[in-house]
Amino acid sequence: FGTPPKWYCLLNMLMAPDGSPLHSLARLICRFEPLSHVLAWAELETTAQGEPGQSPARLLPSLVQLPRLGLSFLVRRDEHGGTRLFSQDHGQLFVPDFQIPPEVLELMAGMPHAIVLSDEYKALTLLVPNVLMVRPPVKG
Repeated sequence: FGTPPKWYCLLNMLMAPDGSPLHSLARLICRFEPLSHVLAWAELETTAQGEPGQSPARLLPSLVQLPRLGLSFLVRRDEHGGTRLFSQDHGQLFVPDFQIPPEVLELMAGMPHAIVLSDEYKALTLLVPNVLMVRPPVKG
């Protein structure tokens, strides 16, 4: 019969507890895309019968999709065993876990919606969305 199918659970990034990995991810992603346009998926462990067998309360994101921007990121381990957010669309680029040099941050001052991506050689790349990030006024 082969391998059982993979099951995924859609995570609610808006309700992520402060300090959780999902909350940290939401804070990063909302800089360049509203969370209403973000799909964060957790891969569920499966039982021998191919049914989902993991408690949703302890799920961590494994895939983040931004359909409006045509981007997706995978959460996976790097060569040193650390967890990183890798771009599926841009080679081996990932969201760095090291301090961004002040010179780069100064250049980014006019682009608050950009995020920095890096490769294994610490070469930096800016990812800037091609949509206008203006929140419309809503009368309440």
